[in-house]
Amino acid sequence: MATNFNLGVSDIRDIRALGDSKTSAFAVRKSSLVKEVLIDEAKIGPIEAIYQSPRVLSQTPKAGTQVVRGAVVNVVFGNGRSLLADVVVGATAQFKGRQLGTIYDELVKDDVTVNALIEKYTDAGKLTESEQAQFTRSLAAKGVEVGEDLDGVMNVLGAAQTFNAEAD
Repeated sequence: MATNFNLGVSDIRDIRALGDSKTSAFAVRKSSLVKEVLIDEAKIGPIEAIYQSPRVLSQTPKAGTQVVRGAVVNVVFGNGRSLLADVVVGATAQFKGRQLGTIYDELVKDDVTVNALIEKYTDAGKLTESEQAQFTRSLAAKGVEVGEDLDGVMNVLGAAQTFNAEAD
């Protein structure tokens, strides 16, 4: 037996084309008809609609755990980009109040070295001394001090990478 989750539905359910360069969109939002909107496609070009699907942010019990029939599994869905680093266990003070999406964009996204070291740390649970020195230098160049709390920094950057890497 499968359980279905309705994770999100587009706000615009029905679009009908009218005329040459104009399109009239009849939108239904929260069960109410939205006022007619005329769009001049020549001025804006093609429109690409992007819908961000919610992601699983946490699950209890953990994924892969065997459960008995009728057991309750708590699953939290949300947008990982807007989550504050404060919710990450062991987050260091320098990340408090910052969104994971911003942290990802500034510290992880375009840095091959940092990405590789996060992956290595996630798999092995530690870094060698030379890898830790390399990681510390990479982040210091971006104004982030690793200090003695490698775990706290890695927890935050790992969460930022997990919730944002597929959005690239």
